[in-house]
Amino acid sequence: WRFVGAGIGLANQSLMEAASNDSVYISPGVMRYHPGVAKFWVQATTPAGVPTIQSSYNVTSVADPGAGGMTVTIATDFSSANWCAWALAQEDSSGTGLYASQANGALAAGTIGVVAEDASGTLVDPDCWHVGGFGDHA
Repeated sequence: WRFVGAGIGLANQSLMEAASNDSVYISPGVMRYHPGVAKFWVQATTPAGVPTIQSSYNVTSVADPGAGGMTVTIATDFSSANWCAWALAQEDSSGTGLYASQANGALAAGTIGVVAEDASGTLVDPDCWHVGGFGDHA
């Protein structure tokens, strides 16, 4: 770190990743390296079953692998496939509650696949996806 102003240090990537120093200034540019900050997130609606990004951070694109699924491509990859993902599937237009999960084997450093299903296990496109992740950037 380097000094800013009257003896206050400026946090860098390694200090943010360590998340243990309470005596440095955190600039917006390095906040993203803290382990408690989402490294990406996306809100995507599914008009006609095709995921369409409405808002996002650090997401390059979303793709439609088929009914009830979405694949997210992350702009700045994680350092490995060992990161924590979350996904929510907004109930479909009929008001049916849906369960969202990571698609089996679909978590990599730069992508995640998610699926939504109803109570009977049928894959269903939600009205809207909300997906994000926490971990270490590459």
